[in-house]
Amino acid sequence: MRGLLVVALLGGALPVLVVAAGADPPAGDWSALRGCESSGRYDVVATNGHFGAYQFDLPTWRSVGGTGFPSTASPAEQDYRALILYRQRGYGFTGTGCYGAKTATAVLDLQRANGITTSGLLGPKTWAAAWTGTAPTRQVPHP
Repeated sequence: MRGLLVVALLGGALPVLVVAAGADPPAGDWSALRGCESSGRYDVVATNGHFGAYQFDLPTWRSVGGTGFPSTASPAEQDYRALILYRQRGYGFTGTGCYGAKTATAVLDLQRANGITTSGLLGPKTWAAAWTGTAPTRQVPHP
């Protein structure tokens, strides 16, 4: 995703040139994120109301200018909208992007901080808390 990307918008609109910023995640990180979110499939529709390679919900998709369903948008369109979302909200692209031990701990901390049943599962309440809830505070162990 370095350099210029040419992205064709839905409906045969004119191409849009997007210059990758130096702080944007590298292509390998995007690939890992897609792999964990959708097994790299741009056309996937999940039963939880999330669509496409990055598992957008429709309000988020529309908030970054997407129309229709993400799962029917071209790969270039989905990549472009994900980049817009990253630039708006930021995201710590570290590790593999998959749900591992550190993510499980962060989810449990977030659930505790927001009075959500501590299941370790990233369900709708926990996801909402991640964006609008109370940030967890970790106690630093003293020697």
